[in-house]
Amino acid sequence: MHGAAVAIDALEHYDVRTARARLGNVPWPRYRIPRGIIMSRPLSVRRWMPVILAVLFLTMASPPRVRAQTAEPRLVVLISVDQLRADFTTQFTGHFCDGGFARLRRLGASFENATLSYGASATGPGHATLATGRIPRHHGIVANKWFLDASATTSRHAVDDPNCQMVGLPPGTSGGGKSAWQLIGATVGDELKRRDPRSRVFSVSLKDRTAIYMAGKGADGVFWWDKRAGGDFVSSTYYVRRLPAYVEDFNRNKLADGYGGATWDMLLDSNAYVGCIPVRAEWLDGVLPYGLHFPHVLPPADYDPRGLYYYCVYGSPFGNDMVLEMAKRILVNERLGADGIPDLLCIGLSSNDVVGHLFGPDSPEIMDMTVRTDRQLAGLLDLLDREVGLGSCLIVLTADHGVTMPGAVARLKGLDGGRAEIVKACGRLNAMLRERFGPLANGREYVSGQQIPWVYFDRAFLRLDEDRRGEILRTAAEFFGSVPGVADVFRADELIGPEPPPDDRAHYLAWRSFHPERSGELFLRLAPYHYYASGEFAGHSPGLPTDLEIPVMIAGPGVRPGPYFRPVRLCDVAPTVAELVGVRLSDCSDGRVLREALATTVPQ
Repeated sequence: MHGAAVAIDALEHYDVRTARARLGNVPWPRYRIPRGIIMSRPLSVRRWMPVILAVLFLTMASPPRVRAQTAEPRLVVLISVDQLRADFTTQFTGHFCDGGFARLRRLGASFENATLSYGASATGPGHATLATGRIPRHHGIVANKWFLDASATTSRHAVDDPNCQMVGLPPGTSGGGKSAWQLIGATVGDELKRRDPRSRVFSVSLKDRTAIYMAGKGADGVFWWDKRAGGDFVSSTYYVRRLPAYVEDFNRNKLADGYGGATWDMLLDSNAYVGCIPVRAEWLDGVLPYGLHFPHVLPPADYDPRGLYYYCVYGSPFGNDMVLEMAKRILVNERLGADGIPDLLCIGLSSNDVVGHLFGPDSPEIMDMTVRTDRQLAGLLDLLDREVGLGSCLIVLTADHGVTMPGAVARLKGLDGGRAEIVKACGRLNAMLRERFGPLANGREYVSGQQIPWVYFDRAFLRLDEDRRGEILRTAAEFFGSVPGVADVFRADELIGPEPPPDDRAHYLAWRSFHPERSGELFLRLAPYHYYASGEFAGHSPGLPTDLEIPVMIAGPGVRPGPYFRPVRLCDVAPTVAELVGVRLSDCSDGRVLREALATTVPQ
């Protein structure tokens, strides 16, 4: 902020009482002219007149209503619990402790009607929206993976960056680096760094895309977990040239290997899980390496060189334990929140997502995982209180998406559900298009692949003339409309025009997910209680209500505690945090500042 903008901002936030306080908190004198002094000494009028005018000016200038003068937070802690559906934080309330979710609700604002406002309900789009305040149409992260290369026959991670290298992998490990270079727009962390480079921004998660998109492009350190590194935390040269000493120390101690043979059993009495639905062997494509039911015993650390052991750690409460231990080391070693310049610590708890995919949202495992997350959150809040002071922390807790009921469980409850066989459908579609329209050059297929909600067509197809391309896409859309489990199909040309009204729900969610250069040529919305991925029991399908419902809790300086029931969207979090720390999102934001929960005061 420079020049005229500084002056305008100063006028907007001017407060006479604050100005007085800056003069040393000394009470201003009440000037009193002795009786008769004006009459007996006419020259005194001129001597006292400047004081009288100044008092009158200050009295008239005082605004009738001003923002509360709250201290700016020294540390922002952004916590995302992957796949934490909104109702998980309410239906298990009776089993929560006093210091986790309940403490956040007491201290801050809880938004009881929060959702995503787009259909691409996945990890990458969710965390990019959380950090930037933009929808996928504008931040460009339309999926976790995509088919964007001219020669692509397999999908590529959206965080892959060929212009940097990994840091922390064993020598000789293949693969390029990862970064937020594909992210369009600035995150809250980027804006903090832009305002004052002395602000420190760090991010940690098991998932690379979670840590990367929460932090943005200008972070001081971004760390994620990599099985190829033997369960170590790694980074890339986009962020650091070398891992900090405390990360190297963590990796040397091989904390992940210490869970070999550990048991994950029920935290609560078994009667507490009576309403849950355990997963059944016939519902799964394979066998879980640590068993179908409690107690889950992890294999030895050297169980499988392909990384199945680390997957077991990932899909258990121990994964979140590791992330929180690393977050603690970042907090203490980087001395975050130690001065008056706001810092940002992003924490992504990804293990909840893996447990949800493996066992489903109705399982005893997801209940146990949520209750354990509550305890872990309580420990984190205690740590923040000791190291920084909760009164100086702005804490945000939310999720990147929810989760839908698996088809098998839906059928058990008398509902229609199942698996939408999208991969097989793509194969049948390619055969039909070859027969009807002829083969593409070099024997390439029309459909490169799918990353639901998107179906990507080959680049050679996109070079066809517009009329032929349109006819092929209409044929493909009609084909997918007949695939069991597919509720709606939208072509790219239907998503380019003006924004549909919100009551045209399916079209609205698809439009807000679409980026013309990065999305596929078709958007598929699945029917309720249908999922598409093989190897996973449950998941988050595009645009279903339970996939869109998330918790949003904000506590800290400037926030008025209480429940709020006005509709809120994930894209509202970033502009609200920016407002509370005094920065502005320089790129356009699709969200609004949640002013109903910001503290105000009326002077007496």
